[in-house]
Amino acid sequence: MVAPKVFISYSWDDESHKAWVKSLADQLRGHGVDVRLDQYDLTLGRNLTHYMERAVAEVDKVILILTENYKKKAEKREGGVGYEYSMINAEWYRQQAHQIKYIPILRQGTHETALPVFVNAYIYGDMREETNFEKEY
Repeated sequence: MVAPKVFISYSWDDESHKAWVKSLADQLRGHGVDVRLDQYDLTLGRNLTHYMERAVAEVDKVILILTENYKKKAEKREGGVGYEYSMINAEWYRQQAHQIKYIPILRQGTHETALPVFVNAYIYGDMREETNFEKEY
């Protein structure tokens, strides 16, 4: 069986958030998932835009780690999140009735403060509390 390929899209809110995202990626890898994550894949001299384009296009699933900062960057089209949002948004709308590629995960904030407009109508996982992590995972 071929390992599913997953890309994790998140904002670099702070070091503890980046560490949580890496921990999630490590756990997924431990369960046989082929995870694409900037913290694993990007090194000096790599092209960030090209990396994001390939990662989104080549994977089976994209996990969106949603925070208030993620929403702000997505909707203002700022940084890597803003660029990814543009790519994801177009594909999301083309598949909206049968969308299964994108998995939104609420990590911080509320539905109103952390979900970008294009995610509002979709069911999301709630990983704001560590006590819910295993259940939502």
